[in-house]
Amino acid sequence: GTIIVAAAFPRTRERVGALDYRVTPLDISELEKAEAGLTCSSLLFESSTG
Repeated sequence: GTIIVAAAFPRTRERVGALDYRVTPLDISELEKAEAGLTCSSLLFESSTG
C-alpha cells in the first residue's frame, strides 16, 4: 500500500520511506488553515468475514 503524508513534513516522509513504505506527499495547506489534518479526511474500511 501507499502511505499519504502531508507535504509540509519532509522529515516524516523520509523516516516512513526509510521503513520501505511507499510514501506519497500531499499538499494539505487548505486543511491546515482550518486546523485539520489528514486523519480528518480518513475513510476507515472494515473487512467483512463470513
